Amino acid sequence: MYKPSIYARLYVKRSRRARNTPRVARPWRPRVIAWAGPDAFIRNRFYELDNWYKARIHKPELFPNLHLIDPDTIFESFEEKIKGENEKEKNLLNIGFKRLEQNLTKLSSEDLVKLENLAIKNKLFLDFTKIDSSNQLALFQHFNIFDDLFMPAVYFYNVQNLNIFWNKKEENKQNSIYFGNIIKAIDTTNPPNIEIGNIFKNDGDTKDDKTGFNTLLMLNLEGPGLQNEEDNLIEEDHQQQQQLINNIKQLKIPEKDQLLINHLNKNKQIIHWFVGNIPLNGGEINDGNTLINYIQPMPFYGTGYHRFVFILFRHSEVINFDKYFDSCDFSSFTSRIFNTNSFYKHFEDKITPSSLRFCQIKWDPSCDRALHSLGVKSPRYWYEWDQPLKPEQKEFPLKPMPFNQFCLSPNVS
Repeated sequence: MYKPSIYARLYVKRSRRARNTPRVARPWRPRVIAWAGPDAFIRNRFYELDNWYKARIHKPELFPNLHLIDPDTIFESFEEKIKGENEKEKNLLNIGFKRLEQNLTKLSSEDLVKLENLAIKNKLFLDFTKIDSSNQLALFQHFNIFDDLFMPAVYFYNVQNLNIFWNKKEENKQNSIYFGNIIKAIDTTNPPNIEIGNIFKNDGDTKDDKTGFNTLLMLNLEGPGLQNEEDNLIEEDHQQQQQLINNIKQLKIPEKDQLLINHLNKNKQIIHWFVGNIPLNGGEINDGNTLINYIQPMPFYGTGYHRFVFILFRHSEVINFDKYFDSCDFSSFTSRIFNTNSFYKHFEDKITPSSLRFCQIKWDPSCDRALHSLGVKSPRYWYEWDQPLKPEQKEFPLKPMPFNQFCLSPNVS
């Protein structure tokens, strides 16, 4: 006997069907279509809205288990954050001179109104030459300069004028070094021009000190080490190269040399230039003692940007650095490993850091030519990408999961 369907009595608003359905037998519609090529598997292909079906049965939407996180237990309030930063500053150690006091002039209310009117009309201009940005410690902390140069929890202020610039080869311009600006490696083949000033007073004028000396260091904070000696020697003759490799294998490397190679492999600092005892009173860089000759920055291919730091030390008397570098030979690239912290600890009672500049340089073909001139191969580095994630496919998923929404790499099978 025929009985009306229980769904015929239900009427869903905006269901796009008649209030009374015809009394006909409707077969169950299949929910899977036949294979029609990859074009058929588009978004929501299997899950098109079926008015006849959806008007009667509504599937409940399943939500994943939510993990409630209280931000008050994770993030600090403004007062707690300011208090924590003040405590961090108390724990930092200043290894240089005192910070220069800035003479701030208070403006009257009339002057403030004039400045506000100029700002509204976009006629307010600032003199950037009078803005001192050399003592922004946040900039050095962002690039992690002090931690990699010396040790954590130390800093110093720039109290001495230091201008460093290279002459561009392509144009008649200068490449000045400031605080992290990018410079091309091809423009650094020759030593830079150095202009050293006196230490400033608190009122902004320079001191009239006629005695005193400066020491300049140029360092690469990301000097990637060489793998071993035999893989980085360049010889045109294959037989001569093989003979040289055999000699290296038979040679017993002393413990000091082995430690030096291991130390270099850990991406430590490499010194590119060392000029000591530069006279302060009108002295130029050529008036100092060049203990380590200049070599151009040579970042390896694929290692990204390298931080090259110029640090200036101030001392009141001539220092004999020959004893410190007596056992070192800086003629090869592998022997230019350097530790600024140990150097500063050795002369801590005599020298004081007074100024710092740094720039960022990455690889270009001039770096390979410079490495080959030193008898070292130019290594290549590539980033090893992880294989793309392939989601697990289900035959009857609860939600739409079209497999063609994930682009797989052609190398992945």
